[in-house]
Amino acid sequence: MTIRTMYALFLFILFTNPQAAAQDAPALKGFRGEFMGMFEHEAGKVVQLAGAVPDDKYSWRPAEGVRSISEVYMHVAGANILLPAMISGEKADFEALTAREKKVTDKKEVIAELTTSIENVKKLVLSMSDEDLEKSVTIPFIPMTTTARGILMMIMSHVSEHLGQSIAYARTNNIVPPWTAQSGGANE
Repeated sequence: MTIRTMYALFLFILFTNPQAAAQDAPALKGFRGEFMGMFEHEAGKVVQLAGAVPDDKYSWRPAEGVRSISEVYMHVAGANILLPAMISGEKADFEALTAREKKVTDKKEVIAELTTSIENVKKLVLSMSDEDLEKSVTIPFIPMTTTARGILMMIMSHVSEHLGQSIAYARTNNIVPPWTAQSGGANE
């Protein structure tokens, strides 16, 4: 293996490793730092993919009764507002956020809402202390009681779930995810 190849491999690992990315988060250690690194990585891919999908594909859906591409992104954005509000105690209207999934369909507006929602999650995590992670939180529409940490885990799994769905939607429409195209077609 040449030095150039080793250096390229080192840079690839550094910039695709969520734990390395977490080290860039200001003063976040432990769970919050790990969360932030992984969340920024996964949510960043969602935004990249949303940008790669052509405007005219935002209304595409795999079957009747299944969310369209824009609805998936708006669903993620809504959850990134609703779930942090459960931790912070801020008011978030579940029905209004759900209704926005069908109302907001313009690519630029969808990406703007998605980006704003991601910043909302990051702002919450940056404002939390380790003790805040233990706060009890009730999710009335499930119904379920968990901790703030549990809500953050739900946010992470939700973003990852819909990233996978979005990759499948994109591939079905012959859209190559940007990070795959940059790596010459290697793994997702």
